[in-house]
Amino acid sequence: MLIVPAIDILNNKAVRLLKGDFGRMTVYYEDAFEPVRLFYESGFRRMHLVDLDASRTGNITADTLVRRIKQETGCKIHFGGGIRSSEQIELLLNAGADKIITGSLPVTDPGLFEEMVREYAPESFIIAMDLLEDKVKIKGWTETAAVSAGELISFGLQLGIREFLCTDISRDGTLEGPSLDLYKQLMKEYPEMTLIASGGIGSMIDIYDLESISVPMAVAGKAIYEKAILLEELKRYAG
Repeated sequence: MLIVPAIDILNNKAVRLLKGDFGRMTVYYEDAFEPVRLFYESGFRRMHLVDLDASRTGNITADTLVRRIKQETGCKIHFGGGIRSSEQIELLLNAGADKIITGSLPVTDPGLFEEMVREYAPESFIIAMDLLEDKVKIKGWTETAAVSAGELISFGLQLGIREFLCTDISRDGTLEGPSLDLYKQLMKEYPEMTLIASGGIGSMIDIYDLESISVPMAVAGKAIYEKAILLEELKRYAG
């Protein structure tokens, strides 16, 4: 299993929200590149970036950080947050993003999303499934989609996309543990997808639990920043 450290960016700061609530935000680093440096020095070569500014406004602000990460570390970059147009996708891929994470575009404009997948290749995309009480949330978790998680997965698989980031919003930033039953169910129903687990990781026990149910990849954020999990402990999951 791979662990990908998360860096949520707001005003070029590294922050974390509780359950996606901007009113419950903690700033961990004044410069969002600082955690990148720490992760890189600990052996991680893949980063999960979320542009929180863009998730609310739709305006990408972190492309400069993407360029810096790529130039100074060469790390693989998974980038999400507010991606709603072909111009934004092109901007980010040109800046150095390796994977574009989007949950809104496949729902709000599936035709355009299909065109983008054909133009840039399915391997360039990760579909985000942000779930709250089994409902798919989009546009920075502010709206409920009219499609189910299963419909979203089926649509992505038809396009050749294999990676799906699943976040249980009710657990995000809580350190209360991941949604193991949800992940087991999804992997059983859709064995051809590569699930990326997100939300709730709070200890190494949670990492071991995810590994025990064969989750191939997981995103960890707050637990690292709060030192509930030490980077030294995570090294063997770096990649």
